[in-house]
Amino acid sequence: MDSNLTLSIILPSSLAIIMLGMGLTLRVQDFRNVLHAPRVIWCGLIIQVLGLPLLAYGIARHNDISASLKMGLMVLAACPAGTLSNLMSYLAKGSVSLAVILTALTSLISVVTFPLIIHLASLEFMGAAQDFEFPVGSTMLQIALMVVLPVALGMLVRASHETWARRIEKPLKLFSLIFLLAVTLGIVIKEGANLKNYFIAAGVVTISLNVATLAMSGLASRVMRLPAIPSKTMLISTGMRNTSFGMAVASSPTLLNDATMAVPAAIYSTTMFLSIAMFMLWDRGQKTKEHELSGGKNLVME
Repeated sequence: MDSNLTLSIILPSSLAIIMLGMGLTLRVQDFRNVLHAPRVIWCGLIIQVLGLPLLAYGIARHNDISASLKMGLMVLAACPAGTLSNLMSYLAKGSVSLAVILTALTSLISVVTFPLIIHLASLEFMGAAQDFEFPVGSTMLQIALMVVLPVALGMLVRASHETWARRIEKPLKLFSLIFLLAVTLGIVIKEGANLKNYFIAAGVVTISLNVATLAMSGLASRVMRLPAIPSKTMLISTGMRNTSFGMAVASSPTLLNDATMAVPAAIYSTTMFLSIAMFMLWDRGQKTKEHELSGGKNLVME
């Protein structure tokens, strides 16, 4: 099958269907609850918009890698939250409403912050400013078609057919898990021939950024004393970046036009799934232990 057809039509369409299914599990009240606790949103935004680029700058500044790879780390850190973070939050039993809000807001904010971060990073690492026109229209259209509209439609359907919506929740989770495994496998197959060289060039610094990002989010949650479910959702949203966007910006002839800059995002596109999956397994183990300690009683994790 043509890889361009898969990436441009099949995967986005499948993800939109999954987001519609997630909308079937949501109510307007879920979003109201999140908006009534704005410190969670602010914490998530500050970590992603400010914390991530600062982490990437520190790692790039103190590692002996090429200027293009340093720029690649900054491109990766400047990317908004990935759409798949909503799916991962759903599978992890996090707050899908919070995940959707963070995805939408970081995408909107990146219209300003992405060009600014790239401008400053290019002055630092390349010796000259690299400016480009941010693809505002296509970015907003992607978020609208793949996230906002499907979720809104799912919520409308739930409002009128709640019993049916509840009935398809388990099949939806199974389909979502199969889709996620297919995406991960697809990335490995697509980049398989290059992964070894990618990891040799920038594996250590990229994995370091991945681990440091998750640690920063976890620490911020503890400092802010956030509840378990918002903390988990924020960590997943922070760890999952829109790597496809980063690779496109780095390698496109009309944008940064440097394939080497796309290497960190290419590596991250595989490691982020593994790191989040490991976190989800750890989180499930913690819940099991707490359930056993409680004598089998259900625990409230909100």
